[in-house]
Amino acid sequence: MVSIARDHKGREIGWYRAGVDVAVDVTRDGQALRYVERGQMRAVNGKRSAATNRLRWSLEGDELVLEHERMGEPVVIARFAIDELADSAETLEPHPCDKDLYIGRMTLTVCTVELDWTVRTPRGDERVRTRYRLS
Repeated sequence: MVSIARDHKGREIGWYRAGVDVAVDVTRDGQALRYVERGQMRAVNGKRSAATNRLRWSLEGDELVLEHERMGEPVVIARFAIDELADSAETLEPHPCDKDLYIGRMTLTVCTVELDWTVRTPRGDERVRTRYRLS
């Protein structure tokens, strides 16, 4: 079983994602793993809204690749050098998304994968952290 915890910190955007009622379905696609996250985002005022995220993890040569699939076509959002993944590694290059720039760090433990994103935006920096835990 995979559980997820997520938090989002930074400028006041009105939403705080804390892994509220999140379910993760994991399927194998050849040499790749697909994660479909379904749950709710919680606003700072307590209001909840449904949210879905679709991710695909795969190996390409000596890189671990993370793609978003929530908009239809897969978009590579992070590449990590496998030989640097002993404990923690930063993305090989930042991921631009509209006017924002995402810089990620992956940390591995025996039971968890943690993605810690620094998001540089024209309105100020944010931090988004997602932890996947095997249980």
